[in-house]
Amino acid sequence: MNHNTLTHLLTPPARWALGLTLLLLVAGLLPSIQFFSVQEHYLPLHSFLEFLSMAVSAMVAALVWNLRNREGNHNRILLGAGFLAVTLIDFAHTQSYAGMPAFVTASGPEKAINFWLMGRLVAALTLLSFALLPNRQCPPRPTAACLLRRSCWPWALWALNWNNPTGCPAPSFPARA
Repeated sequence: MNHNTLTHLLTPPARWALGLTLLLLVAGLLPSIQFFSVQEHYLPLHSFLEFLSMAVSAMVAALVWNLRNREGNHNRILLGAGFLAVTLIDFAHTQSYAGMPAFVTASGPEKAINFWLMGRLVAALTLLSFALLPNRQCPPRPTAACLLRRSCWPWALWALNWNNPTGCPAPSFPARA
């Protein structure tokens, strides 16, 4: 194999993929470390990281709002409404995390996990619809109503989880003595 063939095979994306794969393999050999011995000590870090995530989702929604009058805005409006929904669902997840005060109903791992899974599902479906649906123009006047209407359905997910948090299969099990 000559030098030109090797450099052709190791393009910058291939180098990144190879480097990250090697890093993943090496990381599996490292000893495990427990950073927080008490769950309550993790709570401030969790809240901070979740609020960073919510800020990014809210920025996507705000950017879409500012671009709503541009040509071919249908998919962008879907993206903005979806990430506004993710912001609201992530807020519910953060407030439902074990150790937080009661948020409508008692906080706990089941409720927090259900909200987290809902948020990831909404984000995945939003990105999938953004990528696959044909783009068209939404009229400027009903754009605000369209954005509001599409971002209201997280309230239904909130109500579903508050009224029946055990309606989903149990994602975690309490520790046994």
